[in-house]
Amino acid sequence: MNRKSIIFFLLFALLCPLFASCDGGTPAETTAPAPDTTAEITEVATTEEITTAAPETTEEEVKMKLRIGSYNIKHAADAGLNLKTIAKVITDANLDIVGIQEVDLRTKRSNGIDQPRMLSEYADMPYYVFVRGIDYQGGQYGTLILSKYPIISSEVIPLESWDKEGRALGHAVIDVNGFRFDFFNTHLSYEDTTLRKEQFFEVSEKTDACQNFILTGDFNTADFTEFTILGANLINNAGRWYPTFPGGNSAIDNIVYTDAFKEIASGTVTKSFSDHYMLWAEFEIN
Repeated sequence: MNRKSIIFFLLFALLCPLFASCDGGTPAETTAPAPDTTAEITEVATTEEITTAAPETTEEEVKMKLRIGSYNIKHAADAGLNLKTIAKVITDANLDIVGIQEVDLRTKRSNGIDQPRMLSEYADMPYYVFVRGIDYQGGQYGTLILSKYPIISSEVIPLESWDKEGRALGHAVIDVNGFRFDFFNTHLSYEDTTLRKEQFFEVSEKTDACQNFILTGDFNTADFTEFTILGANLINNAGRWYPTFPGGNSAIDNIVYTDAFKEIASGTVTKSFSDHYMLWAEFEIN
């Protein structure tokens, strides 16, 4: 073998393994899934971002607010029976739900008008429940629940009244954008503390069965210890109270609520065209 042949042979021997490696190059294509891996990581990162942001959005949505009022209107007598005047007090306070006491339904003294229906119309609160306390002058006299939100169900619960003026508890289940709670409204006896104690007990029997409730009313007492049986929070309380009956400079009207509601503001409307001031409170729903 001459010198050129030997050199050619050696070069061939050296280059052959390299040719073999290139011929088997298809396995290198297994790196192709790399873009998929990148896409998967990107997707996870995006999901994490959404997951992180979601609770903030959800929390904002859950923190709904409600403005509640308790309003003894004295059958609109001090407003000249003008229910538009009474309704304006309600709308100016921007209430969502209000418990009203001393309401007439087709009584002679109120010219036979349907005060519940008219207040609902004038206050632009389409949902309402009238609660009869007594029959009076050819009609009925009692309390009223007005609401901007749908009332799913309601009931009238007569309370022990002995031989005094008949009293009752109004109960409505209200749906506020998917959040349902129990709303009560009443007007308790002023004549006898023992009688009122029985009435408080009957009210507590109903509220104890409710997880989340608000109770409004003219309770005819400024002794806040009488509310202890309800086991709930009070807008008017021993530490802070607003006079709602200016004639006696006393806080006999109240709003009672459970921990599902957080008070963020409260007060009275002193120009209420009644012998009572309207008591109101704004709540955040927990």
